Amino acid sequence: MCNHRTCAEITSKGGRGVATVIYLNHTQHGLVFGLGKERGGQYANQYSVCAGSMDPQDGCCYITTSMRELKEELGITLTLSQFDQHFRNKFGKIRYFMIRKTAVFLGRFDGLSRATIKRNITNHNQFYQLPPCFHEISDYEIFRADGTHPEATVTGNRVVTYYPVSSFALECLRMASGRVDLW
Repeated sequence: MCNHRTCAEITSKGGRGVATVIYLNHTQHGLVFGLGKERGGQYANQYSVCAGSMDPQDGCCYITTSMRELKEELGITLTLSQFDQHFRNKFGKIRYFMIRKTAVFLGRFDGLSRATIKRNITNHNQFYQLPPCFHEISDYEIFRADGTHPEATVTGNRVVTYYPVSSFALECLRMASGRVDLW
């Protein structure tokens, strides 16, 4: 077990998995959240949060698991110090909440562009010598808290979206949006 107080809290709550939600204050669209399009598994062809289970090399550390998943799925490499910059609130506490047994970390990444993440994903998918965990995501987009894409069209009272969002991601976005202002 690691020495992070946050990881001890998550363990005491029965934590088993990790998810990471990236949010930013987009210049055109306001508060948005980044989701990756899953290539396979339970949420195949749906946009979802960066998520996974703890691997032996993570040393029983939820923070390390979150950092590894960000690197594998979105090509974002962070040191612990950089993780703190993005995931700690103004009071010094790491932003996370629990959905069932999954710890969902909430990180603010102002200035991070979709183009950068999409390029990272494309690079991962072109290099077949990388382990399969680097090939889980095929695309990346930003979404509002209600799961709609900022550029989706509206017909009458119905939002027509071409970006299917997983039920788990929707749950994460709704919970995250209610917490952003608090942190």
